[in-house]
Amino acid sequence: MDVMLAAFRMIKDYPGGAVALAPVVGKTATTLSHEVSPNYPTAKFGLADAVAISQWTNDRQVLTAFAAELSCMVVPLPADVPGVEGVAPRTAQLAREFSDLMTELATSLADGHVSTNELGRIEREGSELMAALQSLLSTVRALHDAHSQQADEVAHVRLATGGGRG
Repeated sequence: MDVMLAAFRMIKDYPGGAVALAPVVGKTATTLSHEVSPNYPTAKFGLADAVAISQWTNDRQVLTAFAAELSCMVVPLPADVPGVEGVAPRTAQLAREFSDLMTELATSLADGHVSTNELGRIEREGSELMAALQSLLSTVRALHDAHSQQADEVAHVRLATGGGRG
């Protein structure tokens, strides 16, 4: 999908449309509508406004369209990052997603031909595998960061109290 069409749809499909979203970016509803409308080619929708509205609406279609223009894909990361107890279920999910991808590949390649529908299913399974991997990595990164922060705090307390010296 074209990035500007995605922006138009993001604004249009949001409850209240441009009227509801214009205050988010400090504009009038008319100005915002013109910026995303194909009927006003001289009005420009800015990147900062696209980010602000995407965050406000939790709508990723502009980001997805932008990524597609660069032959990339968007992989949302989990909002929650649990402690060590989150590693096992995320590892299990990663294994399931890998299995799903391998199953889809084997099924689709069995006849030596990949249809458009099969390609779509393979790409979807690949995306789900990458999302599961990113979820696991986010959890492990959060554990690392929490441990590093605790270690830094302990070292700071030792230095402040004179402990830890030769």
